[in-house]
Amino acid sequence: DKLEDTVASSVRTTRLRITSPRKVPELELALSGPERVLSVAVDGREIPGSQGQLTLHFDVFPRSGSVELVIRSTPDDALGVRVQETSYSLAEAPSFRPRPANMIRRPNPMDWFEGNDLHGDFIYVSRTFHFSPPGRSAS
Repeated sequence: DKLEDTVASSVRTTRLRITSPRKVPELELALSGPERVLSVAVDGREIPGSQGQLTLHFDVFPRSGSVELVIRSTPDDALGVRVQETSYSLAEAPSFRPRPANMIRRPNPMDWFEGNDLHGDFIYVSRTFHFSPPGRSAS
């Protein structure tokens, strides 16, 4: 949800709430569009920005299922926010059908020798949002 989007002194401040209704364990945010992202605050903790794209990866997304971002950027172009959720069970998919008996899961070769059950039943859900600078029409 876009909570705020303003420009003052040549700095665009966009406040967003990123929510995962499925409360996934892992989430990635990729910010793109403005010439420069000056900083990003995630639930109040500030992270320095960068030229071009900035990616935030949550190995453990909050159990609340949401975070608040405050993005400070140059106001020159639309802000793109790609959200990619990762979950580890196909059974969470809305149209899940059990795997046929003649098929196995893809093993995770990095952890099989430790006895961990980390197989390839991943679900990736991705969506990109575009926020035009204040005063311009949305895209």
